[in-house]
Amino acid sequence: ATVNHQYALRYALQLHSLEGQSLAIGNLGFATGMYDNDPDKMRLLIERYVELSDTLKHHHTQAGAFQKLGTLASQQGKFDESRSFFQQAIDAAKQQGNKEAEKTSRVNYGIAAGQARMKEHLAEILERSMKGITA
Repeated sequence: ATVNHQYALRYALQLHSLEGQSLAIGNLGFATGMYDNDPDKMRLLIERYVELSDTLKHHHTQAGAFQKLGTLASQQGKFDESRSFFQQAIDAAKQQGNKEAEKTSRVNYGIAAGQARMKEHLAEILERSMKGITA
């Protein structure tokens, strides 16, 4: 399937078809397992998909794309960046009136915020426990 989507993208690029590019990139970027081992390539695909969606006024697809970017950033330990993408997903879902996507994005935003502070939180716990030992 990956090869077919890649051919479709190549053909869409040759035809200068933004619709075709959006469809092919969407299939490449969102299909399970396509680029799971190459998050940088996945990110480039999704970022291009967001650009095309904006150009084509396909705003209904952007919440999912921003969620995917947030998930990729979290997997790479970039939690502040992840929160930013999830906030964009929340905003996009609100604009579309998609309550389910908004809820999912809010949960993911909270998880990313917690992960961003986890190291600091654990350091505080360790420091408090060390003070208790020496007291």
